Amino acid sequence: MRKSWLAMATLAGLAACGTGENQPAAAATAASSVAASSPKAAPAVRPDLARCEKFKPDSGEDLRQREKPLSFPPSMAEIVATDRDRIAVATLGGTTLCIDVRWQDSIEDATLSKDGRFLAWGWDGYESYGYELIDRSGAGQEIDTGERPVPSPSGKRLASVEWSESAFGSLNGVLVLQVLPQGLKELARIEDLPGEMADWRLDAWHGEECFAISAVRWADIPDDGEATPETPRQHFAVARKGDRWSVAPAAHGCPLQ
Repeated sequence: MRKSWLAMATLAGLAACGTGENQPAAAATAASSVAASSPKAAPAVRPDLARCEKFKPDSGEDLRQREKPLSFPPSMAEIVATDRDRIAVATLGGTTLCIDVRWQDSIEDATLSKDGRFLAWGWDGYESYGYELIDRSGAGQEIDTGERPVPSPSGKRLASVEWSESAFGSLNGVLVLQVLPQGLKELARIEDLPGEMADWRLDAWHGEECFAISAVRWADIPDDGEATPETPRQHFAVARKGDRWSVAPAAHGCPLQ
């Protein structure tokens, strides 16, 4: 099952529409610096499920846990339509983006950014979990970031880290994205993380070229299998050198504050 999110930053201004009336406002507003140059949205259109591919039953059908469509907040009814297998999202370019959710059994924290550009939710499935990030600009774009991504100080970059020994997560590594005026560009995907560690998390960005991540050594995890705030953490930095991003011990990367 999906790991619980340790709240330390909120994705890219995602807070205007949430799963409840009392959801707090976003702690950070990413992509604001590119909003002015973003293309103007086409006239509002509703999502059209008829445009999405219909799936035939497959050999794994008996493993599915859900019979009903996934549930989104009523406030998102104008941009999201669902059935058992699919989610249709209305894009800002006036089209429909189709998403295959046959293996997503439940979702949580469905959130829409204040400018309406980004839609996101965490999900759990049969021996799987992830975090869907939908960029509604243009014709739309879907990226599974594993865990909720964290924006850089300028909001022009997003990063996430997710890893599990079982590899049930949708990322299993580090992901770095560039927020363009329209669309997201993958800058790095690093799957080779230091071994024999668990509970990976992104701690903080330090400028635009480096961010700190940390994990717990298996040998330091208590007998009950759950790390606590007192469990020693091992610190690393993910930094860009030229066109490459790499993971290094924190002492050789950006400083921890």
